[in-house]
Amino acid sequence: MSNFDIFSIIYLSILAILSYYDIKNNKNVPDFLVWFMYGIGIYQAFITDSLVYIVIYTLLAYLLYKLNVFGDAEVLILPVLAIHLNIYFIDVLIISSILAISVSYSISYTIFVLIVMFLNPFFSILLSYLGIILFKDKLYEIKKVDYNLIGEVTIDGKLIDKEYVYNNLGKQVIIKKTLPFLPILLVALVLVIYTKISFLKLLLPHI
Repeated sequence: MSNFDIFSIIYLSILAILSYYDIKNNKNVPDFLVWFMYGIGIYQAFITDSLVYIVIYTLLAYLLYKLNVFGDAEVLILPVLAIHLNIYFIDVLIISSILAISVSYSISYTIFVLIVMFLNPFFSILLSYLGIILFKDKLYEIKKVDYNLIGEVTIDGKLIDKEYVYNNLGKQVIIKKTLPFLPILLVALVLVIYTKISFLKLLLPHI
């Protein structure tokens, strides 16, 4: 895979636009862009004799979606990246997981983890999971009808809807904020394509 091949540029461009909507539009992204990216992925799979693999990856992604591992957009995006990156897709999964964990703690901690990742990828894994230990869910007092909470979840896994917000006005409740995943995926993809960071090479140094 060339760092500057046309597919990399296309996928990064589309993912950048989707990331913008993921952040600004409360994790709602344009469906046509997702399907456009998937269509290009189908074409790439066709010219590389990988159609069977993209079908398998899509079915696996759909299964994970049904298990609430990620959103519906990722069902189509992740198989495309898997076809494009081949074995290095594993690096994208590892890096995006590390970043998601770190961002849940704080932005400054995430920057620190990224610096460590450049110096020694292995230690960045340890630091990200240290963040899980350090991060504690905070009490959130619902003082007004905050529609930004719609779609989040409580600590016991209950999905927050309008009725929940109204019923808990003035109360302190513990809320887990869900994170937009596409910007994290975009950063991970950039790191895999344009830097020498590779967890895979730590395990398989001869690839």
